[in-house]
Order: sequence, then structure tokens, then C-alpha cells
Amino acid sequence: MIQDPDTPGVPHERLFRLPAVKRARGFYFYAPDGTRYLDLWQNNGLAYRGHSPAGFTQAIKNRISTKLFGPLPNSLFLRLTKGLTAFYPEYEPRIFPSQEAAVLGLQSIGITLDDYAFSRWQPTATPENQEIAFHRPDTPTPGTGLILPILPQLAGYFGQILMVRKQHPLLKAISSPGASPIQIEAMLLGLALFSPEIKPEAKHRPRGQNRDRSQVPPPESLHTPGFHRSGRYLIPRLDQGQYFAWYKAARAQKFVFNPYWGGVSILPAHASKGEWDRLKALFQEVPA
Repeated sequence: MIQDPDTPGVPHERLFRLPAVKRARGFYFYAPDGTRYLDLWQNNGLAYRGHSPAGFTQAIKNRISTKLFGPLPNSLFLRLTKGLTAFYPEYEPRIFPSQEAAVLGLQSIGITLDDYAFSRWQPTATPENQEIAFHRPDTPTPGTGLILPILPQLAGYFGQILMVRKQHPLLKAISSPGASPIQIEAMLLGLALFSPEIKPEAKHRPRGQNRDRSQVPPPESLHTPGFHRSGRYLIPRLDQGQYFAWYKAARAQKFVFNPYWGGVSILPAHASKGEWDRLKALFQEVPA
């Protein structure tokens, strides 16, 4: 339960409640009065584009009438595999309808959960002592034999990709059961955010994707005292009272970080120059 920093030990659930959200798009959400907030909580760090890729829900609705839930169009699958092999040139893709299906498929050939190198805040593995790793596309690619990419996808349509190194002894043993067309489309949209080799067709392009947004500088260029940084992920080192006081100051500046002490926030991929300058100034106010 969230505590009131002015009265340690006293619960105060309303004090740090997130602003009401009327709509969300990309890294922003908007309050009913029109106030725009830069969202650095990012759905517990599981999404890169905010609540969902912009316009994706509408795209899903539009595709139902085109029978995307029917037999898999080859063009979708080929575009996805082409994009994946370009992004992971030393690997071959295997497509599963869910993460659970991928785990069960691996277990059937003797690769168990004990082999997984998965940490919530450091989702990579070293090739010397690990066989498999989850991978977020904006972090360095791990050199493991097996990789489970984590792509931003609309909840309810999550498929799972498994990348198998071409020299892996189990390459032929790992089958690719595939996924539904709507899941393939979700993976395509997620991969297109990171891979220059794959671009959604014009009619598939999420709303707002062509908007002129400033690409923020590399995360290592931002000095973040009071926080441990792993790529774009920020893990607070402040004590509870310090963090919530700083959280209030950040929200007043129209930034929303993780509202829970010890929770992870994520730096945005896009922000205006003014927002980036205010963010840099905000970190200078972190208690020593």
C-alpha cells in the first residue's frame, strides 16, 4: 500500500493516484481537462509505446471484416519472418500462439524453466552460462542459443516468437506451430517499431506513427542520480519518503513515473525537446 511521506506508516491511497485518463496514445495520455502527461510507467514496463501501439485497437476492428481470423495469408507470415531474420541475422524464427505454448514446446525437447535467464529488470543473458534469454529489442542482443523476443502487442493477442541460432543442435527439433493471422499482425506492428527492415503497409500503419516526434537522446546521456539504470529502465534507489516526494514533483511537471516505491519506470522513445529538457532538470532535483 502506498504510504504518505509526510506521515510515515500511514496509508494514503489517494495521494499518489494516477491522473484520470481520458485517452492514451503512444507515450502520452490525456486527462479529461486536456492536460497531456508523458507516461514513464508504461504498463509496468511491459510496453514501449504506452498502453498499446497508437491506433492498434481500431486496426484490429478494421481487420475483422477482412477475415484475418481465417486461414493465414502467406504475405503476413513472410513479412514477419523476413523482418525477424533481418533483426536477428544469426537465428531462425519459430512462431507460437502464446508464451505458454513456447515454454511447453521447449520443455518437450528437454529445455526447462531452469534454463531460463529472465530477470524482470535485466532481461538479457550471457552466452557463457545461459542457454536461453528473453530479449527486449532496444537492448543488446544476447548471444544465447535461444532467444524469446518481447514485442509490444495488444493484450489478448499475444503470440510468442522463438529465435533459434542456426548452428543450434536442436534447430530441426524445434517446430513452428504458428499463430493466428491477428497475432501475426500484432507481431508485425510490434517489430516494425524497432526494425528498419520491416514497415507496415500504409493501410496497416498505426495512427500518429508519421507524426514528427523528436527522437530522444540515448538513455546513457541522461544523468539519473538516485536511480539505477538498465538500458531505458529506471530502478529507484531512494527511500520511500524521498521517492514519493519526488514522484509528486514529477507529476506536477506532467511526468508520470511508477507510482509504487521500488517499481520500475522506463524512459520514453520519443519526446519533445521541451519535455526532454524538463526531464533533465527534474532529475537534478532528486534528493542526494
